[in-house]
Amino acid sequence: MNIPDKTIVIGAGIAGLSAALKLKSRGVNVSLFEQSSQVGGYLRTLKQDGYLLELGPNTFLNSSESLWRLAESVGLEKEKITAEPKTGKKRFIFAGEKLHVVPAGPKILFSSVMSMGGRLRLLKEPFVRPFEINPKVPQYDEPLAMFVRRRFGSEALEKLVTPFVSGIYAGDPEKLSLKAVFPRLGQIEEKYGSVLKGMRELKGEIKSSGLGSFRGGMGDLIKAVESNLAGEIIKNARVTDVEPLNGAYLVKYEQDGELKKTLVKRLICAVPAYAASRILSGFSDELSELLSGIKYAPVVVVHTGFKKKDVRHALNGFGCLVPRGERVRLLGSLWTSSLFPNRAPDGNVLLTNFLGGCLDPEAIDLTNDDIMRVLSQDLLKLLYIKSSPNFACITRYSHAIAQYNVGHIRRINRIKELVEKFEGLYLTGSYFTGISVASTIEHAEKTATSFPQS
Repeated sequence: MNIPDKTIVIGAGIAGLSAALKLKSRGVNVSLFEQSSQVGGYLRTLKQDGYLLELGPNTFLNSSESLWRLAESVGLEKEKITAEPKTGKKRFIFAGEKLHVVPAGPKILFSSVMSMGGRLRLLKEPFVRPFEINPKVPQYDEPLAMFVRRRFGSEALEKLVTPFVSGIYAGDPEKLSLKAVFPRLGQIEEKYGSVLKGMRELKGEIKSSGLGSFRGGMGDLIKAVESNLAGEIIKNARVTDVEPLNGAYLVKYEQDGELKKTLVKRLICAVPAYAASRILSGFSDELSELLSGIKYAPVVVVHTGFKKKDVRHALNGFGCLVPRGERVRLLGSLWTSSLFPNRAPDGNVLLTNFLGGCLDPEAIDLTNDDIMRVLSQDLLKLLYIKSSPNFACITRYSHAIAQYNVGHIRRINRIKELVEKFEGLYLTGSYFTGISVASTIEHAEKTATSFPQS
């Protein structure tokens, strides 16, 4: 059989785009299949009524080397912008009917968000015995919530960690795996016997690098990569099935109402885990089940614009997060126009608000009217905003963020073992080694360099 020396990448989100561009730079004959008419997945920027909206990720860490290398390779060196440090590092948490500044590091002991009892419990952390691994169960995977309660107490979990985790993963700390989401915390405890002691020892190594974006939003990165792959992207091509066939892969897809198929030597599946489960269902029942078992948090993103004069709060920070149990349904609010310029028309402010997550999955099913009603009630409590927004945009994601729940690392390792049985098959995506844009890019590029150059 004459097998074309060609590689297909399925899925043109940031993972697929990064993998395809890396392959092209290596001289590999590559085609990138995308089921929709646009690339980028959830990483999208929309300009509407003078507002610049990030429909997906809003920022990246300035220390994100993989992301910045990619940006430079597609000509975005002069487009990077950085949030003013004092604003980007200032975070608020809503508790007890008001917003509290929550500083990083030891200064948290002076934040009013915690009661005196809660702060005293934090001080006790260095004297808590470290977790002892049972030699009979060396692969024990501790839930994040259990780790926090054990070392810092229940109040720290409720008022600090749960809202923080909601802001990053939209997840449930009772289910998230410590090893998978914050592996360094467990390593610090193991090495130093105390997280606070370890943080003091590592003070010079742990630094906040600040937040970055691009002048035209995160979508600038997608546009630039797409431009560099203009001849390799096939849009409106929905892959329905992949069949292993005598050392090759028969890719079946629909395009413009027509069923098509192509035979390739190598395949990179860069779609979310649940989609990969469907596409690769003919390879292995176990592989398909493992992929489908990776849960995703549902999230509703609500952009709202207000006249600056109608917002009593100074919005002098990154934004605010809300612990569950505060009679506020919002997970949090990102103060977008405070971070970067040209995000809102003059005299206006832009807030990016979030609902849903694993602790409130029903929010995804609320009507637009109900969402705006909840938002109005919550923003009144959080920011004393009494007026209705002069602009609003609601975006729903039923599968927004992959959940690294207990057992995730074992699951991923087994997925890798099963995939290695099929020469020329590769998987990548945000469900592997990190949900951030930078982590996704890094994994995709490593995947694209893991097979011989043509």
